[in-house]
Parts: sequence; structure tokens; C-alpha cells
Amino acid sequence: MDSESNSLFEYFAGETFQSERDISFSPEFDVNDTELQCRKDFFCIYDAAVTGNIGFALQTLNSVQEIARAQELSSGKLNQY
Repeated sequence: MDSESNSLFEYFAGETFQSERDISFSPEFDVNDTELQCRKDFFCIYDAAVTGNIGFALQTLNSVQEIARAQELSSGKLNQY
């Protein structure tokens, strides 16, 4: 975003795109730790980023793994012992 005409925001009296723009801002995410805990699962990483709760995200990972296992069982691709 490089101009007020491209901005999604409305500005109050006395504020402008230039006065509110901080080009030095760079968000920081601890993605590496989250990726490791989530085993690089997209849904787990997304939930961790959105909720800020790794426990919730890991429940998502568990659900994804259970669904994948159920799909394998129903398709007959999983070896039965």
C-alpha cells in the first residue's frame, strides 16, 4: 500500500495516510517453533497464528491426523495387523 487512495482505512480529522504509515514496522512471528510443533501442518499453523493458542492448534493437528487415518482405513490402503 503506497497511497491513501489504495488504503483500506478511513482517517479521522488530523490523520492522513502519511501520518499513520509506519514503513519501519515489521511483524514478528515465531513460525519456526510453531512449524515444529505443528509438524508443518497448514491447518495447525493457521490456528496457532490466528488464535495465539498452540494447544488449540495441536488439537487441530490431532483432528487432521485422525481424519487422514480414517480415510486410509476406509480406502483399504492401511495394512491391518
